[in-house]
Amino acid sequence: MGSVVVFLRVAAPLGFLGINGLQTCWSSRFDDFTAVSTMSLSDNTQFYVEALFRLLGVGSALEGDKAPPFNQVFKSLGLQFDLNKVDEGHFTLGHTNSRKRELLERIEAVIEGSDTLVSAIELERLHGRLAWFNAFVFGRTLKAAVGVISEFSRFSSNVVKCTEL
Repeated sequence: MGSVVVFLRVAAPLGFLGINGLQTCWSSRFDDFTAVSTMSLSDNTQFYVEALFRLLGVGSALEGDKAPPFNQVFKSLGLQFDLNKVDEGHFTLGHTNSRKRELLERIEAVIEGSDTLVSAIELERLHGRLAWFNAFVFGRTLKAAVGVISEFSRFSSNVVKCTEL
């Protein structure tokens, strides 16, 4: 069995234990766990999450970029969370400026290179980034564009020529 499969088989129960066992508001994507807590309970939440990992013998970052302190505005997985208005019943979730800039640069590189050939691998990378970005953008326009890129990335040819319409 591959290491990724084994890892995912460990990560899923960890997420389950955090949500159901600790009654913690958190999410997980592969090896990134994002916990949300009220400021008054943040020390307790941090203690219990860290204790769960230690108890199960799972290594985790306890300091640095991967273990920031609880704040009302924070970044996780290329997303920025703003919980400043959570007491009013809502919060804001969006892509970080660096993630937006990276995606725009990739799209512009493909468009500006319209006289050159674009590899299927580059289209697949762009498709992956657009699909991730699209998960947080509502509307059909981006979905249609991602579908076109996905279709071209699966052509039998190794390259696709981009031309302006």
